[in-house]
Amino acid sequence: MRRALPIAIAIFLAGVLSYAVSRLDHARSVPPPTTVATTAPAALDALAQLDHDIAFYRARGEADPHDWIDWEYAAHGYMARARLSGDYADWRHAEDALDRSFSAVPNFGPYLTRATFNSAMHRLDRADADLDRAERSALITISDYDAILAMRADVRFYGGRYAEALEIYDGQIARTRRSVDALVMLAQLDWHTGHFEEATALLDEAIADPRIGSDRDAAMRAWVLMTRAMMERDRGRLDDALTVIETAHALSPNDAHIDEVGAEIHEARGDDDEALAAFRAIAAQTSSPQALDGVARILMRRGDTLSARELTLLARQSYDAQIAYYPEAAYGHAIDHWLRLEPGDVDRMIEIAEGNATARPYGETKVKLAMAYLLAGRTADARRVIDEVLTTEWRTADLYGVDAITREREGQDASAPREAAETMAPGALERLAWLSAGP
Repeated sequence: MRRALPIAIAIFLAGVLSYAVSRLDHARSVPPPTTVATTAPAALDALAQLDHDIAFYRARGEADPHDWIDWEYAAHGYMARARLSGDYADWRHAEDALDRSFSAVPNFGPYLTRATFNSAMHRLDRADADLDRAERSALITISDYDAILAMRADVRFYGGRYAEALEIYDGQIARTRRSVDALVMLAQLDWHTGHFEEATALLDEAIADPRIGSDRDAAMRAWVLMTRAMMERDRGRLDDALTVIETAHALSPNDAHIDEVGAEIHEARGDDDEALAAFRAIAAQTSSPQALDGVARILMRRGDTLSARELTLLARQSYDAQIAYYPEAAYGHAIDHWLRLEPGDVDRMIEIAEGNATARPYGETKVKLAMAYLLAGRTADARRVIDEVLTTEWRTADLYGVDAITREREGQDASAPREAAETMAPGALERLAWLSAGP
């Protein structure tokens, strides 16, 4: 299942790219030469508008060998496009545009934008290094500094350094006058450390913030609502999650990420007809392997194993291609495929789970690593990983559920973690039944 996390894809990706889109919006205000069309037809959809903008900035960049800023703007366009298209080739184009930007002027370049890219690609060390360089820039603005702090906090969150992330998030709340981004980032940390009341209050405040009250900010409000829906889903409050995600969809009806969360909520509720239709629509729109997996899971439950297997193969080919492009970014999605649909491919499953936990050594990736070890029959390794997570502040129903299943495999009393999982998210163990079945 997709998870909501600080600004990246899960929500991290959405939040990081909200910064990218804001920079692209600023870029559009730069007066273009008269030889380049500046107004796309109103009928163009979001991807076509981005294609128009990218072509415009690439043309200006090609015309001047020392032009670095238009290549930066092109990179922002490709990153925004990647979020909509789900195509990893767009990320590659973004990286190529960044390389052109850095090559235009010796010892100079858009370090903050490259940090944004590296964060989205889950390259934590590279992102941190670029943030150091960006902070030393003579061109840094107050908004740039806020973005640097936000990404530094995210790097620490994904690195499992929750106390350091919390310190930065708390500072951001005060510094930015309780901005929506800062409220959501802190809420997600509270949520994943078991402080649901605090997380709920922060998300309520973010949703009600008048600074995102205009139609232009509908996508931002939808992002906040999607975060809330994902938290409610992870708490087992599926009816509430569905109501919230439907509101998010109404605000941003063409966002495949929101639709995918909605499909997952329907699936968790047992609404397989609705989930199947949604997954199929997303797959047709974006060729998302996660959506193909969703269709395959439902068809498998219905006994259509041949069709499910064909879709599983297509999804696997897509994941393999994504991993070839950007393995750190692809592992986080690909691991769910191997856990749920191809656990028999043990070596590949473990390779991806371990790579995922190495790239971002925080609670979620380590819990999934423990899941992979359980499916591979490596109970002792699963126990080692779970015990490691239990020494941190990370507290989720999945953590307790995997702890319970591991204890049962070990022949130990699992009543305490079972109770903790069900208290945190009613139905948590039932939703992990696929894992309980074992290798």
